Amino acid sequence: MDCQSERCKGEDKVAKRQQRPQSNGATLTVPVAEPLGEGYQTQPVSDVAIRHLTPRQRIALRRLFGGLQTSGADCGGRPIETQADALRWVLERVAERGDV
Repeated sequence: MDCQSERCKGEDKVAKRQQRPQSNGATLTVPVAEPLGEGYQTQPVSDVAIRHLTPRQRIALRRLFGGLQTSGADCGGRPIETQADALRWVLERVAERGDV
């Protein structure tokens, strides 16, 4: 098989994920505001600029992303394929536990 094919590249990514050392994970306590009240309309977020993160924050996001991929986590039935998916996964956990 030609290793330039999309299938081969995908298999290489899976193999690399499986080789990553496993972490014990992290537990966070996240403050969540009271419910916003009936009829509250959310405003769309214009931009979450990952490029503006500090080096430490980028490393943390990369580790979160790698851990979620290695664990096979999904967000709404979709696999975690991007760092934005990793952030969505965190927000879904906050929404679940914060009665959003």
